[in-house]
Amino acid sequence: MANRNQEMVRQNIEILSPSGYAALLHLKFMGASQTRITYPEEWQQAYIAEGLTPADPVFNWCFGHTGSIRWSEIDLPDPQNVLERGKAYGLHFGVAVTVSLEGSKSMFSFARADREYTNDEVALLENLAQQYHLNSLVAAKLSAEEIEAAAMRAKYNAPEAAEVIGISLPGLNKRLASLRAKLDAQDTTHAIVILKESGVI
Repeated sequence: MANRNQEMVRQNIEILSPSGYAALLHLKFMGASQTRITYPEEWQQAYIAEGLTPADPVFNWCFGHTGSIRWSEIDLPDPQNVLERGKAYGLHFGVAVTVSLEGSKSMFSFARADREYTNDEVALLENLAQQYHLNSLVAAKLSAEEIEAAAMRAKYNAPEAAEVIGISLPGLNKRLASLRAKLDAQDTTHAIVILKESGVI
């Protein structure tokens, strides 16, 4: 499951979340190590500008629970009327999911405008969230420099990749060696396959 193509997971989530979704991946003390938010840009701007996160009942449910729940079933205060205000941007119905696997925690929220999610859809979204979480653990292990090295090495031979990045060939090889060790890959080709299957590159 961890090597399932991340792009396929995202596409399935997007089909089930026509009004957008939020993924806060691998939460740490200072926040999420990765985020993906596809809600309407106007709602994102208003949400950030007004600092609505602490008052958001969906966020607060996710922070304190694991599993899944429809937004309409969350019995928490909404002092800034976040859920009602979101309806103006197409976020009428939603599902919250929190995943805690492999020593890491991620939070998801999925939205649609037309109707409540069925039980089967809630279960499917929870499964997709688990896959998204596990796939993205690959990227969470790596530095931006290691991912860049792999992405360039997937397109060019080693000397060309080093030149494109602007580092020496030994510098490139050092990054790739670190990447292989973190992914427990047999060689660089194997490491690139893992990253492609996980949607990292």
